[in-house]
Amino acid sequence: SLMAGLPYDPVKDFAPVALVDAAPLAITVGANSPIKSMADLVNAAKANPGKLLFASPGNATVAHLAGEYFQKVAGIKYTHVPYKGTAQALPDVISGRASFFVASVESAKGPVKAGQLRPIAVTSAKRMPEWPDVPTVAESGYPGVAAVTWFGIAVPAGTPDAIVTRLNTEIVKVLKAPDVKERLQGELDTTGPAAFATVIKADHDKWADVIKAAGLKGQ
Repeated sequence: SLMAGLPYDPVKDFAPVALVDAAPLAITVGANSPIKSMADLVNAAKANPGKLLFASPGNATVAHLAGEYFQKVAGIKYTHVPYKGTAQALPDVISGRASFFVASVESAKGPVKAGQLRPIAVTSAKRMPEWPDVPTVAESGYPGVAAVTWFGIAVPAGTPDAIVTRLNTEIVKVLKAPDVKERLQGELDTTGPAAFATVIKADHDKWADVIKAAGLKGQ
């Protein structure tokens, strides 16, 4: 959806095997920001169209696309400021030069614990155990709005079903091992090949719409 002329089709040319894990995003502001909720963020954006600065770890990252997605759904306008990574964005978010930041929950945990950032929402389907008081975007008044970075295993299309099934069985065994399971974020349950294919197709369609609406092709 972002790049024209790819030599493969991400939906047709791969046979999904197993969804391994998925990492949600956090919408955060500096600890001293007057924005304390998604409602505050939306109201500020409506009062100052285009003036709020939305920081992300970079162009075309999932965090960037999630910000574009929310902007579309909420019917608001803010200005995207892409950084070269989370470390480069944090000083501006903490100081308030950037209005808010979207990045992985993992990358936000340290600054939140240090009292530098305040999480106002997470993009997962349910609240994060480490932040039980932080609502999801859906709970904040935008049902169905969710965004995660997922990780999965696929093989070339045309791989015999018996091989795909065997791979899935063995991968699931590993993922269910206690020492592995405790390291995964567990936002999405491990799925079989068919269910994983549904996830891929749904995300492909969703992000294609967002990318088209935001004019991001080629970034």
